Amino acid sequence: MLVAYLDEVAEAGAFVSKTHKNYNGSPAFGYAGFVIPSDQVRGTSQYFTEKKRRLFAHLISPDATAGTWERKGSDIFTPVAWGRYRRPIEGFRELVRFICSRGGRLFFYGEEKPLGTATERWGKDSLAQKQGLLEFKWRCLHQALNRLCTFAESRDEDLIVIMDNENEKERAIQVQNSYAHVFNRTADPDHSEMRRLIESTMHVDSKLSANVQFADWIAAAVRRAFEYQLIDDSPYDWIPTAFEDLMRWKLTIESKLYFSHSRGGVRELHNATIFARERPALAMTISQRLSPEARTRMEAARAGILTVARASGL
Repeated sequence: MLVAYLDEVAEAGAFVSKTHKNYNGSPAFGYAGFVIPSDQVRGTSQYFTEKKRRLFAHLISPDATAGTWERKGSDIFTPVAWGRYRRPIEGFRELVRFICSRGGRLFFYGEEKPLGTATERWGKDSLAQKQGLLEFKWRCLHQALNRLCTFAESRDEDLIVIMDNENEKERAIQVQNSYAHVFNRTADPDHSEMRRLIESTMHVDSKLSANVQFADWIAAAVRRAFEYQLIDDSPYDWIPTAFEDLMRWKLTIESKLYFSHSRGGVRELHNATIFARERPALAMTISQRLSPEARTRMEAARAGILTVARASGL
């Protein structure tokens, strides 16, 4: 049996730019983590806990338990991490090598967000915005589950998926939604691989699971890779130096970053190419990355400005 540990890559909300007052988070959203044979779960947890204890001994209180003490991936993969405090990055690299030497693989699925505010993406109604955001999250999660099941099928193994805990209301909705997706897709004879998932997503508080904490680190590294690929002046230009060679053959072939629009014939980046120095996504202009709705509104506004200018004799 295989066990997958997943965490969210960034947040699912709208994105305009890193300098925008409100919509300045991440240009992409998805899920990332790792998959490992069930007989390697305990060993991986122990190795991660010991590695974390050594890397952050100066931060862990003598009264704290190393297993429950957390260091979030967002605090490790910072713009200056490679240049100023590389040791945690080196520790992460050793963890990646460890799980892959034990038959594990890293995994991600992400989608670029069409540029635009929440109103531009989902309309002015707050309920429509909330529903649009949930549907975006669910679509990404469904794709992640589909691809993990395909990986499990290729290994002729059953699968369990464990995720970081959310609040109880969101957890209940997500579990119900996952059940429905897996059940409906399993009913299709062309998708028998979904039978590999023996239970809906399970949720565990990261403080209680070292492997969920490691999934958070992976998700943070993947987020930085997404940002490097999608933002021209990204401060994470050290990502290829740290990970391009390391990540070859370390991710499932089902891992993918999907672009919101085709970029010079390129629609997505697969597995380790998100860590590569080449950035094909940036060949597309800002205007091309706008959603069709946002582009229509911008063109209408531009036409209105020209009309006023002509009427004024400008």
